[in-house]
Amino acid sequence: MSSYKDLLSIQEVRGLLEKASEAVQEFRAFDQKRVDNIVKAMVDAGYKEAERLGKLAYEETGFAYHGSGLGGLRFAGPGPQR
Repeated sequence: MSSYKDLLSIQEVRGLLEKASEAVQEFRAFDQKRVDNIVKAMVDAGYKEAERLGKLAYEETGFAYHGSGLGGLRFAGPGPQR
C-alpha cells in the first residue's frame, strides 16, 4: 500500500519530467553557439564547485574522495577553456 508521501513523490516526479520534456524541446531549437556556451558554463561551474561536491559525494557514498573533487572532472574532460 502506498503512503501519502509516496504519492506526493510520484506526483512531484511527474511534474519534473514534464518540465524536463518541455526544456528538451526548447533546447533543440538552440544554435550550436548557444549550446557551446551552455556546456562551457556547466564545465566551469563543475570545476568551481568540484572540491565541495567531492566532499559531499564522499560523505554520502564513502567512495573516491582524495582531497580534491577535480579527479573525476579531469578524467571526464579537458577542463575550463578560456
